[in-house]
Amino acid sequence: MKHNICLLFIAVMFYSCVPVPTETLYYDIESPDGNLRVGISIDSTINMAFADSTRQIADVRNAYMKLSDGRLFGMTDSTMSGMLPLKKVKSFSVDRVINAPFNRNSTTLEAYNGADFTFNGYGLRVRVYNDGFAYRFYSKVPGRYQVADENVDIMVHDADTAYFAYSNASRGMEYQCSFENRYYAGPLSEALKDTAIMTPALVRSGGRNIIISDNDISAYPGMFLKYDGKSLKGAFARIPDKVKKIPPRSQEIPVGYSDVMASCNGSREFPWRVIGYGDDKSLLSSDLMYVLGNKGKIRKTDWIKPGKAAWEWWNAIGLDSVDFMPGINTETYEYFIDFAAEFGIEYIVIDEGWYPSDSKNIFKTVPGMNLKRVVDYGREKGVGVILWTVAYLLDKDLELACKYYSSLGVKGFKVDFIDRDDAEAVRMVERICAKAAEYGLILDLHGMYKPAGLNRKYPNVLNFEGVWGLEQMKWSNDDMISNDLTFPFIRMWAGPVDYTQGAMRNKTREEFIADYENPSSQGTRARQVAEYVVFDSPLAMLCDSPSEYYADSLCTRFIADLPVTYDKVYPMDARIGKLIVTARKKGNAWFIGGINGWEALSYDLQLDKIISPGETYSAVILKDAEDSAMNPQEYVIEEFDADAYTSVDIEMAPGGGFALMMYPESE
Repeated sequence: MKHNICLLFIAVMFYSCVPVPTETLYYDIESPDGNLRVGISIDSTINMAFADSTRQIADVRNAYMKLSDGRLFGMTDSTMSGMLPLKKVKSFSVDRVINAPFNRNSTTLEAYNGADFTFNGYGLRVRVYNDGFAYRFYSKVPGRYQVADENVDIMVHDADTAYFAYSNASRGMEYQCSFENRYYAGPLSEALKDTAIMTPALVRSGGRNIIISDNDISAYPGMFLKYDGKSLKGAFARIPDKVKKIPPRSQEIPVGYSDVMASCNGSREFPWRVIGYGDDKSLLSSDLMYVLGNKGKIRKTDWIKPGKAAWEWWNAIGLDSVDFMPGINTETYEYFIDFAAEFGIEYIVIDEGWYPSDSKNIFKTVPGMNLKRVVDYGREKGVGVILWTVAYLLDKDLELACKYYSSLGVKGFKVDFIDRDDAEAVRMVERICAKAAEYGLILDLHGMYKPAGLNRKYPNVLNFEGVWGLEQMKWSNDDMISNDLTFPFIRMWAGPVDYTQGAMRNKTREEFIADYENPSSQGTRARQVAEYVVFDSPLAMLCDSPSEYYADSLCTRFIADLPVTYDKVYPMDARIGKLIVTARKKGNAWFIGGINGWEALSYDLQLDKIISPGETYSAVILKDAEDSAMNPQEYVIEEFDADAYTSVDIEMAPGGGFALMMYPESE
């Protein structure tokens, strides 16, 4: 028999009691717009077929979990015969608007059709959205138990190009990584086999994108993938049974693993397995990963302030013409605060080195550093202070550290070197998020896996690394321009990125050389400005030194005037690896950013895509100059009036970009 699940109303549910099955059961769930469909078949295993209105997209084969005591969720024991004991099916539909103040869209539609399948002691939830689908197991097993394995096996139909970021750790240690790497972009058939792939991972088929990830990870390992030549299979770290601390930062690194993935106690839900689907534009505006996140744990969020931050680590405290010795000292950070206050920048970040690295004690400061004086000075100037710390040292004294530094007036932590996503590391991250929220502290998580809905659950987490960002230019000569045009479609699909843009030392492809102490960017200065609009970053760094920003105060003022959160994102043009042009709306104003590849590009920006007839705006654009191809630090700023009939001709240099601000003339 076949059950077609048609779902039409908000939160309408019905229950279907299923007799003991004697043949394969089939269930179809359609997306709210009717374009996507998931066909679920249940016999001795569970399989799911994902399709759009024209073709099969992907198959999820033999979805199951195995407990350490041999019990199985989603598969009949090999010693038994017959079908899975499906007891009940509950279908439902949701169509509502949710507030998402620090998400790429400040309000978003949560609309899906779904079903719950209840078995003996466990169940399976399936949701189908307009831009993908997700499934997860949940347990009703009483008492304590352990998860030994989970089978995630996804085969993409007619796959061609793959975009994979492999773990940057050695084989055998692949689950201990910084979650940063460039993307392999080539035929799926030529992708590395049995090598850990970070999620999200993207495969193209028929001109569309299939993007695979996990979401709502809690007390459970994050999901990597491995390609076996036919399908992509989930790969998971086990719980470490032995760790060691690595000097000088006191990171914790597993040196031995148990044979279990997670330890559980009683009823719980396991992470979502997610398959997103869409064209290039839709990946830049999708809220699928956000809405799949658990509902917020913080009732009041008005204390959470997004913003920009002046930051000293990338530029190696490269201050010129000052009357003190630059370094990790009180005078340096007061100077950074003065700079931030002058340009209306909300924060400064005090990065590594403010506490003695060999002390293993984040309550001490290095000689010459009066942290209380710096924080008090920032308060007087209206600039908040964010402190860097290693995750494991913070966690060791979590309650005391949050209590002490919040009472001192510190606004948050930049938490670094997590470098794992096994179940114990995930537990630690959630402990830090929860305790920081309790004491009114914002977070920027580095050495960190993708957001995976954590920014919905804990909105005090404003930004995440887990991206091959601008810091790589301190030691790598690899192609950052192509990377800039790839990760927004994949890693950024999962949530915001702390890419740390804003370089004022800009080089052509030919002249660029990595320099740790005097870093620069590839491409033009206009591109660096554009990236504040193109990238999702509710806490956005200004990576270069105040000396460089003072030397070009016109550009710095333009950066400072750009928002970091918006009401709506509207991708105007998107071609993975080649071009991104993104418009974002804030109130009644529009902000547009565009970046291109290494080939110069003449771009005709048609404003009728976002401006309605009768609306008029005052516009200012910062774009590449005529000679930016040879002198990438050069740019021009132009002002003009704009309406629905305006088109803007923009010449983008190699590795170039532009940023445009438009304010209603009526205001």
